[in-house]
Amino acid sequence: TTLLYTIKFEHCSSDIAMASNSTESQFPTQVIDRVFGAMSLLSGVVGFIGNAFIAKMLLQHRLSLSAKIFLMIALNDVITSFFGAIPFSIPRLFPDQAGVFGVSVLCNICGPLLNISERYSVFLIAVLSVTRAVALRFPLLYIKQSRVVILMAIYFLIQALLACLPFFKGVLYYYESMYTVCTWTLEDIIDFNSQYIWYQITYHLLLFIPFFLPSLFVVF
Repeated sequence: TTLLYTIKFEHCSSDIAMASNSTESQFPTQVIDRVFGAMSLLSGVVGFIGNAFIAKMLLQHRLSLSAKIFLMIALNDVITSFFGAIPFSIPRLFPDQAGVFGVSVLCNICGPLLNISERYSVFLIAVLSVTRAVALRFPLLYIKQSRVVILMAIYFLIQALLACLPFFKGVLYYYESMYTVCTWTLEDIIDFNSQYIWYQITYHLLLFIPFFLPSLFVVF
């Protein structure tokens, strides 16, 4: 009997210790999630209002090439804030509401738009950097605005196509709870083992296009 009580006592003690450790380990994570969610929501609201105001002000004036690029950056950040930072802060602040992104319609709207805007943002910064570098290095060189605008439009269409690529394969975006984002992976549409070459080609194109394409209008 003494042995039985001793075993039960040790078992209960270990359960209490495990529960205590679990609570202690979850507490900092929950606090970090709340802080991160609040910062994400705040940055999303401020980014949406601020960039919308900048876009409105720019549209009231005749735009130079740099101003047009800044306008595109502002509009792109409006999309990033509205479809990215704001909605994806909800699961951090309210974990019980995280299941809302399990709805395929919502995830397949926010996912592609955020996917496009994030990559387009990198591209626009690259375009702005190239145009500024050319203007400083060759001050007398005239860069046609139409070339840059067409290039930005082409890249946007490319990113829209890539963002919708899983839909062509019958694959939907899914909610990744660890990163609180709706996403898809290249493995979802291309098998790494049986289509290794196509996998590598697609991967490197997705990786280098944002940095390669902005220089084309300078070359041609």
